[in-house]
Amino acid sequence: MLKSQNGNPRLLLPVIILLVVCFCASCKLTPTEYDGPVASYNAYIDSSQKQFVLDSIESLILDDYVIPENLKNLPDKLDFSHFGQENDPFLFARSVTNQLRAASNDKHLLLFYDSSMVKRVIFERQIGEDWNNAANYSAYLKNKQVGKERNFEFEKLEILPGNVGYLKFNRFAAFEDAKDVIDASFQFLSNSDAVIVDLRHNYGGHVNSLDWVLSYFLENDDFMFYRKRRERNPIRYIAFNEKKHEKLTRVPVFVLISPSTASAAEILAHAVQEKNRGLVVGETSWGGAHACSMMVINDAFALLLPRSAIHGAVTNQNWEAIGVKPDIELKDVNAVNETYALALDSLIKTEKDSSKKAFQIHARDLLEYKLQRFNQDYKPQNWTEFTGTYKDLEIFQADGRLYVYNQARVPVEMIPLEKDRFYSVRSSKDILEFLRDKAGRINAVKYKTFKGKFRVYKKN
Repeated sequence: MLKSQNGNPRLLLPVIILLVVCFCASCKLTPTEYDGPVASYNAYIDSSQKQFVLDSIESLILDDYVIPENLKNLPDKLDFSHFGQENDPFLFARSVTNQLRAASNDKHLLLFYDSSMVKRVIFERQIGEDWNNAANYSAYLKNKQVGKERNFEFEKLEILPGNVGYLKFNRFAAFEDAKDVIDASFQFLSNSDAVIVDLRHNYGGHVNSLDWVLSYFLENDDFMFYRKRRERNPIRYIAFNEKKHEKLTRVPVFVLISPSTASAAEILAHAVQEKNRGLVVGETSWGGAHACSMMVINDAFALLLPRSAIHGAVTNQNWEAIGVKPDIELKDVNAVNETYALALDSLIKTEKDSSKKAFQIHARDLLEYKLQRFNQDYKPQNWTEFTGTYKDLEIFQADGRLYVYNQARVPVEMIPLEKDRFYSVRSSKDILEFLRDKAGRINAVKYKTFKGKFRVYKKN
């Protein structure tokens, strides 16, 4: 029994081993350190209770851990005198986790001390005669509500200039909960000419949601990946999605990853990469390529146990403790804009429609300013050569900035893209390009719209 520090017993359920297959990991977890919650809430765990938990863990990992040889550094017998001497159950769980990971180098092994999670899982899986009691149901409802309030971790969705779709989400939530949000997101993206999927802070989640999302980018019946358990035949995952938008199976895909990209998110990135469905950009991912099951030990402790290894459909590669390496390395500081630039470059290179191509080129020009690739020596004090009257355009300098009067005689600031090229702050669709004669003197300005149309104004 778990006891409070005042000695009052708290009844434990009999040992329950509950298998919940999922691909999940916290992006904050490293192979040897778990930085979980430490508040004790006045809880206390004695030596007999700790040994009960360790005996359960030992039995589980010896019977069903994915790669038994990884545990060769574990002692023959897990004993609380070596594993988790703390009497605070939070600290005990952390200590056991760290030592299991140090012995196995497996990033998924994790001992939870979380009675609310156990209650929720018992309700979801209908474990025991009293599975639907008020406490279990309350924990289940609370988890559902938190998911809704966070929009199931779908953070950002937009269409960038040049018709490039951008989607950022941070978890593969349970499929039955998140399906409508997933479908709505991809409906929004369905007319994009390229798609950026930002998984830099996605820590994994449920395989059914992963399967559904990945299927949006692949043809139905395409072999995506497989997982292999000890002494069992592999389980293959095949693309299928009746909500599929055919255009999304053909457009260029760019997947952004980082060291915080974990587990199920890594599966998506790896599949896109090895099937040549798109480019993976960013930094090497977390390195969690094991599928896990949640093993509920009692009413407070549960073990996340890796039970099968994930492998690529093409290369058979498993990236556990290695990570998915990007095709193009980008640091996180400006990764979205850099990836956006790659997407626009890809579209400009292949676009045959002159009107669409002009729009893409225009978007790429504007992006140059955000990327700060214009000449850094191009200072405001040098801008006086651009001022003057160009037919009916008046360009002037004030407060160290360059302005042009629009038709309503309202001054509009012009921002440099690069030497001799500016865009309008008020209407970013407008670009001014100053033209020079053979002597290098500015003698005209070319005004270009986002449709690619332009007009040249000679300097008076």
